[in-house]
Amino acid sequence: MKRRSLFIIMIVAIGAAITAFFSQHVRPEKTQTTVTTSQPRFQKKKIANISELQPDSYIIFKWPTDSDRYYVNILIRGKEDSGMGQRRDLYAYNLICTHQQCPVEYNPKTSQLECPCHGSIFDPYNDANVVSGPAKAPLAKIIVEEDSKGDIYAVDIIGEPGKGR
Repeated sequence: MKRRSLFIIMIVAIGAAITAFFSQHVRPEKTQTTVTTSQPRFQKKKIANISELQPDSYIIFKWPTDSDRYYVNILIRGKEDSGMGQRRDLYAYNLICTHQQCPVEYNPKTSQLECPCHGSIFDPYNDANVVSGPAKAPLAKIIVEEDSKGDIYAVDIIGEPGKGR
């Protein structure tokens, strides 16, 4: 009985060794991977037509949802410089301060975005970067597109409302 048990153990051990050896040298069959593109994060929304926005004017809009207080945004038609749109004069940002999530207001006299809670100031013509704190991060940027008819659409957000970029 001992001889038979030893023989069975040896056969099992040899089988395990052979299986381990060949399993390391067998390559998996190549499979074709299909890559799918994801849907846009947010639904495109018409904000205005360029004819409704005079130079140095602005509108407030909610996007991508009307029900969340963190998605109140501003579209400014300002300097023809580094903005978006056909004339590069459109600037759009989320209006939630990156310091403590208070609503930010646009001051047309100074052309700055100002937080009434703690005094942070943001420059809309310089990517909504902080001019003075206590906020440390710029406001979240709303990406807008202008079509050939002058319709302006919100299409994406860079950053997170209240946290910035």
